[in-house]
Amino acid sequence: MAEQRGAPQNGTLVVDECSDRVGVVMGHEGPNVQLRPLRGGREWEADPRKLRLATADERQEAGAGRSRPAFVGDRYGGIARGCHE
Repeated sequence: MAEQRGAPQNGTLVVDECSDRVGVVMGHEGPNVQLRPLRGGREWEADPRKLRLATADERQEAGAGRSRPAFVGDRYGGIARGCHE
């Protein structure tokens, strides 16, 4: 699975502006980027043009830097749909 030019690198913490979710870039498949919640949970696909780097506040809210997550799972429940051009 090769990373796309201009897409964020694997391991980058980003915000999917279509679903307003924070996720870690797990990989690149076709035109999309696979993201997973920082604390674990179900992966979802996102358009790389709709991603931005997470702010410090968003990183903290997502649990970045915590030694132990407060919970495990996808609080949004599954694959984000919509926000397609």
